[in-house]
Amino acid sequence: MNLTYDQVPIPTDWRFAKLKNLPIEFIDGDRSARYPKRDELVDSGVLFLNTSNIVQNTLDLSTVNFITPEKFAALNKGKLRPMDIIITTRGSIGKLALFNCKYKTGFINAQMLIIRSYGSDVDQHFLFYVLASGSCQELMLNFASGSAQPQLPIRDLTEIPIPVPPVETQRKIAGILSTYDDLIENNNKRIKLLEQAARDLYREWFIHFRFPGHEDVEMVDSETDFGMIPRGWEVGCLGDIASDKREGVSPEKLDPYEPYVGLEHIPRKTVALSSWGKASDANSRKFLFKAGDILFGRIRAYLHKVAVAPIDGATSTDAIVIVPKTPAFYANVLMCVSSNRFVDFATAVSQGTKMPRSNWKVLTQYPMTLPPIEVASKYDEVVRDIVHAIHTAVFKNRILVEARDLLLPRLVSGELDVNDKDIQGIA
Repeated sequence: MNLTYDQVPIPTDWRFAKLKNLPIEFIDGDRSARYPKRDELVDSGVLFLNTSNIVQNTLDLSTVNFITPEKFAALNKGKLRPMDIIITTRGSIGKLALFNCKYKTGFINAQMLIIRSYGSDVDQHFLFYVLASGSCQELMLNFASGSAQPQLPIRDLTEIPIPVPPVETQRKIAGILSTYDDLIENNNKRIKLLEQAARDLYREWFIHFRFPGHEDVEMVDSETDFGMIPRGWEVGCLGDIASDKREGVSPEKLDPYEPYVGLEHIPRKTVALSSWGKASDANSRKFLFKAGDILFGRIRAYLHKVAVAPIDGATSTDAIVIVPKTPAFYANVLMCVSSNRFVDFATAVSQGTKMPRSNWKVLTQYPMTLPPIEVASKYDEVVRDIVHAIHTAVFKNRILVEARDLLLPRLVSGELDVNDKDIQGIA
């Protein structure tokens, strides 16, 4: 168990203070009749953030809701400013993110709270890192009430004590820690660019049929909805080139430290799997997978959870482990099952109302054009290099996160001196 900050010694020029005694605003959402309803959501406008938009202490806007500017103007509370801290206070307690995206404002849902420092005594970035530290997170969980839907009332949150160094020291601490976050963000941008490159190439080769040497290949009528396709290509379905791997295992037969991937670990709208737990977290039968296998979240397919495993491990049976029947078609399978069009198909054919579930036998009927193996092999070579580069960036980020998270409690508690030359060299 972590010691709370008021139980450890701090430098003489630091002090402890409860959040309620600091120049900090706590702003909850507008819970009046004006609160946006589902039928008031639009495709673009002002951001309307949900708890799912906070992932690993960052904003994830890959899937996000919007409200109209007119609706936003009618709301009284819950409006965001740049660099506001967003924290979840219901359900998943204590998830944090800085509102530092391209949008100038937004609105939080009823399960969130805005924390905003004012004046010159508390640096907002430093406050974010303090709240993200293990000691504060543990206190938040201790203060949470309720079992089915835990919640953290503002009055309890404000009772949490934190260390308050001189503001110049706060800025130095935030600068050191944000160096890690900047490197992580750069790697995330590289991952997005790499993935987009693979998708752009897939669209060129297999949708528009502009593959290398296409000028010399005659187009013929496929006599299907696909219309004209290159001679030598076929119209088939996903099941022609992919299969599901169902290597089941009971949790007691797994090494407790074996990597475990639940649906909660699989990210949305990216194939880059960057987090996982351990097998000791699992309590029911699982499927084994190998590095490179494709994991497809079968529950609520519209969440678009499709990723490539960077490690061997076990996954929930709520995920489908997909592999190519022929290695040369690996890239085609990956780009197909992670595409918006395929996810829309999986959503449409899912069964069930509360927790709709995809059936692999039905998914295999997804129609697609199948190139000659020579074309598939050329594309596969490119994409396998891209997947390798993505995984390299993922592991770099895990190292950076681990280093930052080791430094964080020692810096914000004063255990490490920010003026130390070795620490200064990090920033």
